[in-house]
Amino acid sequence: MRWGNGGYGRLGHREQKDEFTPRRVDVFTKHNTLPPTTVISAGSVSSACTVGQMYIWGKIKLTGDNWMYPKPLIDLIGWNICCMDSGNMHYFVGDDTLHVVPLKGYDSHHITEEHLGSKIISRFVLLCAFEGIPYLLCALGDGYLLNFLLNTSIGKLTDRKKMSLGKKLRMLKLAARDVGALREPKDKLEK
Repeated sequence: MRWGNGGYGRLGHREQKDEFTPRRVDVFTKHNTLPPTTVISAGSVSSACTVGQMYIWGKIKLTGDNWMYPKPLIDLIGWNICCMDSGNMHYFVGDDTLHVVPLKGYDSHHITEEHLGSKIISRFVLLCAFEGIPYLLCALGDGYLLNFLLNTSIGKLTDRKKMSLGKKLRMLKLAARDVGALREPKDKLEK
């Protein structure tokens, strides 16, 4: 879904008119409908979703035209994307490794990979900034959380730290001053 009046809020509808109520992006209404397992992410000036591959639209480059409707990213075809989050000009895509994807246009390519381990699947990624320093948090399927510093000028992840949260995570959420982690209910963990 997409809505907005002015600026980038209208992108995804192939037309430049104000939208005052949410509606589906036309590309995802007929043959390319979004299943319940779709991963969706919205940055400050662009949006992305997965329907077998990653589609992106909005302001993709610092200069040039915006993408008015979703287009697939060729370099990510075949990836099994299970989580994604957006920054200002970066997307973070997770499967069995964590990939940093810069938004440089239609030929976007990942510029770094962080291997999380062969048996650990990233369940959620969250980009956040504390005191002006950008961090990438990655919740793993085994109850651990990885914390990276992000160098936004070159797109590199540094200072990897691993923390145990004790239980499997359901969701990471950014609040005004902190990050909240929602854990699995106790009855589901005991099964």
